Amino acid sequence: MFCKKCGEEAKPGVKFCRHCGTEFVLDSSGQTTSDKNTATRANIQKGYQALCPKCGKENNPGVKYCRYCGAALVSYTKDISRKDPGCFLFLIDQSESMADPFGMDKGKQKSQGVADAINNILNQLVNMCTKGFEVRDYFFVGVIGYGASVGSALGGNLAGRYLIPLSEINGNARVIERTSEDEGRGGDKPIKLPIWIDPVAQNGTPMCAALKEARRVLSGWVSQYPGSYPPIVINITDGESNDGDPLTEARRLTNISTTDGKVLLFNCHLSSNQAPSILFPDSSAGLPDIYARTLFDMSSILPEKMRVEAQTQGLSFNKETRGFAFNAGITELIQLLDIGTKGNQQKSPQH
Repeated sequence: MFCKKCGEEAKPGVKFCRHCGTEFVLDSSGQTTSDKNTATRANIQKGYQALCPKCGKENNPGVKYCRYCGAALVSYTKDISRKDPGCFLFLIDQSESMADPFGMDKGKQKSQGVADAINNILNQLVNMCTKGFEVRDYFFVGVIGYGASVGSALGGNLAGRYLIPLSEINGNARVIERTSEDEGRGGDKPIKLPIWIDPVAQNGTPMCAALKEARRVLSGWVSQYPGSYPPIVINITDGESNDGDPLTEARRLTNISTTDGKVLLFNCHLSSNQAPSILFPDSSAGLPDIYARTLFDMSSILPEKMRVEAQTQGLSFNKETRGFAFNAGITELIQLLDIGTKGNQQKSPQH
């Protein structure tokens, strides 16, 4: 069941929401209305009527979308197409501490490692959506940086813009040349790389302002593409928010929804030490401090398609696993980005 105040999931039969403290009103059978809706939705395949989680009306067994309001009866199943594109929004901590090195890679600053990883992901998305000589707009992407200020981190002709179709991303890359040794591939062959963002490390960590800006940007996108797979937000940080409690803003952000489900928020905490990383936990137990537990609570549970993608990488997840990495190095960052951006693309994008 789900809390009507904060939208967080709770176990059936509990009296209070563990996230915001709201009291659930139980009927004589010990269930809330949310309990009954969840139970009914779980029985779709058994021949029972399916209650829509958005409008509450009954639908025939086996249907995926409500015939009254269009909401998904089973979330995070929408195929990606040019009519109903996907959306990725990256939030990047650009505070002063991002100039520190990664724990196990003293030769690379965190800001440089993050910039390299994001540029690589953008290039992968462009290549994946290229058919012949045409880059098809199956996705919109954006990068918000937060440090000395909060705003789009894209440069060049894309400066100041937030969510951009892939065809325009492809046409506005800056190309630099590095050696294969610089890229960890061995040898000294020159390699040309497309660049969209540069490393930045200045000032504090206004994470709340970044989450609020993401909510503003995605609210507009969702109103334009209400039937699409929900936007995916990936927040990459190495420090504690210094402008308030980010959990409140995170919940407001993830309450935005398309007819296929709510916005997904994943968080990656970058490490400056050699402590073991904690990757994709299913519980806050074992996390070292309240800061880590806050990031865990901010993070969305991985949808089934992403759990399947994780299995292809040798990882085993359960239904409570969240999109969260703590004390991550560059390897864990790349792994989280891969699962977060590939998990809703198991099928080839539809025309």
